[in-house]
Amino acid sequence: SRLSASRVGALWEPQMEECGDLTITGSDLKSAKGATLVKSLQTLSEELTNFEQTEEHEGLQSCAEALGDAKLLRHKDPEVKLLTACCVSDVLRIYAPDTPYSPDTLKNVFEVLIQQLNGVRDPKSGSFSRYFYLLERLAMVKSFVLMIDLECQDLIESLFEVLFDVTSKEHGVRVEGFLLEILVGIIEDLDAVPQPLLDVVLEKVVQPAKAEKPAAYALARRVLQRCSNELNAPLHHFLQSCLPNSTLERVESDVRDEWPHLVVEVASAAPDVVKYVVPQLSEVATMEEEAVRLKATHLLADLFESGQRVEHDYPALVTAFKGRLNDVSVEVRRAAVVRCVALVQKSALLSDQLLPDLTQRLFDGEDKVRATTIKAVCGACTLRVEPFAELLKDIGGRIFDRRPAVRSAARAGVCAIYARQMGTEFKAVAAEEVSPPEGVEWAPARLLQCYGAEAGSDPASRLELEDLLQDKLLPSFADEADAEALHARALTVAHGELAPLQRKAFLSLLRAKRLSQDQLRKWLDLHRAVKEKRASGSAKEEMARVAAASAANFPEPAKAKEVWDAIGASKDGKVAKSLTALAAASSSRADALTARVELRRRLSPHLPASALPLVESMASRPGMLLASSSTAKCLLERVAALVDQSLGAGGGSLPELALLIDVTSVFPEVLGKGGAKLVEVLSAACGSAEVDGAVVCDLLRVVHNVSAQLASEAPNVRRPLVALLCQKCCGKDVEAGRLAAACLTTSVLLPALRDKTFETLATKLAASLKGRAGPQQHTALAALAVFAKRLPAGLGDERAAMLSDVRSELVEASTSTTGAALTAKCESQRRGVKLLANELLGADAAAGKSELEGDAEEGTLVVPGEGAARARAVFELLVRILEAGGAFGPSRGAPAE
Repeated sequence: SRLSASRVGALWEPQMEECGDLTITGSDLKSAKGATLVKSLQTLSEELTNFEQTEEHEGLQSCAEALGDAKLLRHKDPEVKLLTACCVSDVLRIYAPDTPYSPDTLKNVFEVLIQQLNGVRDPKSGSFSRYFYLLERLAMVKSFVLMIDLECQDLIESLFEVLFDVTSKEHGVRVEGFLLEILVGIIEDLDAVPQPLLDVVLEKVVQPAKAEKPAAYALARRVLQRCSNELNAPLHHFLQSCLPNSTLERVESDVRDEWPHLVVEVASAAPDVVKYVVPQLSEVATMEEEAVRLKATHLLADLFESGQRVEHDYPALVTAFKGRLNDVSVEVRRAAVVRCVALVQKSALLSDQLLPDLTQRLFDGEDKVRATTIKAVCGACTLRVEPFAELLKDIGGRIFDRRPAVRSAARAGVCAIYARQMGTEFKAVAAEEVSPPEGVEWAPARLLQCYGAEAGSDPASRLELEDLLQDKLLPSFADEADAEALHARALTVAHGELAPLQRKAFLSLLRAKRLSQDQLRKWLDLHRAVKEKRASGSAKEEMARVAAASAANFPEPAKAKEVWDAIGASKDGKVAKSLTALAAASSSRADALTARVELRRRLSPHLPASALPLVESMASRPGMLLASSSTAKCLLERVAALVDQSLGAGGGSLPELALLIDVTSVFPEVLGKGGAKLVEVLSAACGSAEVDGAVVCDLLRVVHNVSAQLASEAPNVRRPLVALLCQKCCGKDVEAGRLAAACLTTSVLLPALRDKTFETLATKLAASLKGRAGPQQHTALAALAVFAKRLPAGLGDERAAMLSDVRSELVEASTSTTGAALTAKCESQRRGVKLLANELLGADAAAGKSELEGDAEEGTLVVPGEGAARARAVFELLVRILEAGGAFGPSRGAPAE
């Protein structure tokens, strides 16, 4: 018998007292019904619990027979069946190593016991304590091993299925332990584990069971671990027969097709079982069939990821995997790339070995492989750039790839990394401390460089880049209370990394937006006129021309034209309202975002779903999504704070000002009602000795850009501004003086004070020309040169005499000075020549001469009237300077400096 007395004694050590005879007999059980039967079984179960194992079964025999009768085993009442099963489990314990049942009855008993174990499934059930009691008895006595002698293979498989099915993460360690003991006990007592029973265990460690029943997966792995010796031979034979290069006879199995996953699971749970199988995978990975190599690629990667140090123990497998990165099959290379990226992240050893081959895939001859590599690497870098920092630089080069799929993948991937990395930094440090994301700080510059190169020749590429730069490059702060300030800071950080060439592309992007706004405003004006029946007959034709011109900016003009047609046919007032917000340069970013969403929602019933992304792109092009009035406000407030803290001292200009200059140069309207704040900041910067002069100069550039908006400000804003500008013109900062003079030539001056202001200023500047050469004289010459070119009348009535003095006393005068004084004198001469030349250009423009007069040769500047002689003299001076190799005045032998 499988149940020996010694085994039962070792496993079951009841701590009980001597008990008397049973009070329930077999006759009682046979005759009882209903509640009486339930009560009798309850009493019997309690008595059997304390019944010692003995060779005397006289009082128990009749009860055992009654319990084995089909009347109780197949009773309709679930409680009766459960109590019967509990009593039978104790009967088997007490009779061990014998059994009171015939083989046929015993089979029926085990069927019921297996069925009753389903109750272990729910630990919250009211009867769970009895089900647990049943499980405990059967596990500790190992009653189920009797089924081996009965050759009940189907019952054993059914038991395994039930035990794996009932296990749950809600079970405690005791339940898990008893389930494991039953499974392990049977496997240990089997002379040979049949394949169907092995399949029951193996199917729990592969999909879909692995994901659907994690508790069963964990239990199956513990079985493999505990029974590694007993399962070694059948498992090794089965897996060996599954290998594509195997010479063994095929072993039929329901999980045969899952052999790669089984190798990984077994290698993790019982590595000794597959120690002769794993080395053969190198050969499998190089077999002729593409499907086999593809499966082997995933298998090798799974083994490396299993944490079993396979790459250390089987270095040949690493070589085989690297070979798949250079496989002749495109699909194998793509699969190897995806798995390689994950491995490089997890293992330093594999990173060193695989990165060189992975990098080469960025230059693969197949665009699908290049695109896959880019997507995989960028996807892995969204949280952490290392160890792909160097690889990302090569991906940056793929932004210019000729294949649209490859460059799109590179652009989108780089944007995602940049946005995620920057968003993470915004959460980690204060906004003002955020710096460009390490490893991809070049992303904005590369994208804009690409935009500058392709904007005019490739509409599809241009549209893609515009969408990425506006919507994907920077983090989304939609859920943040200070979203506008955070966006402004993020844009400042990105803009700060731009070189002059990329800033030029950034301005091109803004100008394209400006042009799109102008087109949209023109269309809206025509649409309103037609709607109000106050337009001429050609208005509709003009609307169509404007729409066609706008549609031509998109990759598929015909589809864009369909959207315009839907817009024109719409009678929804919200559509026109959204378009108006998108066409307004003064709209905030939030307004533009809302308008875009609303436009898409309103047009969606009238357009196919495939056209809606185009609607968003068409709305984004004019919309102030990148930088807006809210952005300008945040930038100006940030500059004000920095100036107040003197943080611009000695550090050159401020990145916020550089961005504000670019934005206001195209969209001066973004200043809105911020004129007073701008003047306040300029005044503070000018009045602080600690603020760098570059900050003042940049503020003056902003003033010049938004002069049209400042013209509408109240006099109490413009007067102090003009005073500051005049002060700078008469100061010692040449660049600030030049910029201040340029601002004064705009509309910031009150018309009533214009003439008086220039008269007074010209007098002060002329006085500086008679002094010693130095910063103040250089500033005066720079300011006068601006007036001479932009507003000649600003030089006053004595401009002819002043210019004559400049030529004779500054430019042509000889000097015997040396050192710093000579350097200052040479600078005055240079700026004097520029003043004289600018005056000629300004006079010509003022006279409205756009064509040559008389018989003059093409390219000759003609200044009519009294200025002709002055012009001739200036030109003769310029020619003389050129002939002298750049020397000023008659002094040919001046020192080289």
